[in-house]
Amino acid sequence: MKVIEDDDFLKEGQARAVCTSCGDLKHQPFHRCEACDFDPHGPDLVKATYLSVYRFADDRTAAERYAFELPAIGRSIAAGSPALYDADELARVESWIAASVSAGSKSVIRIVLFSALVLAALAAAWAILGNG
Repeated sequence: MKVIEDDDFLKEGQARAVCTSCGDLKHQPFHRCEACDFDPHGPDLVKATYLSVYRFADDRTAAERYAFELPAIGRSIAAGSPALYDADELARVESWIAASVSAGSKSVIRIVLFSALVLAALAAAWAILGNG
């Protein structure tokens, strides 16, 4: 699966993400909005990801189509209309984010444990060589 790259979905009339608070267009759903300073976390991050091409990370064709829909969604939010979310799709996005965070946490734990092992081995080698 090819991930979404920095220059993907930046054609005329496309957007990558929409601020759920003010409707301004953003580059990433998890970034703070430059227009209103809204910083999505928790349930707001799920909704922010829903209103981005990243919700279709595994389907580039759907992401490409959605990139053309996002500016209109942003204009609607800016005009005062609430964003509409499909409950099943929102639950899918929430599960996807939770799985991604969990996988990331496991990677961090592995890195910390590996680093601890390396430090312990270095300390043991120093103790043996330093006393020898």
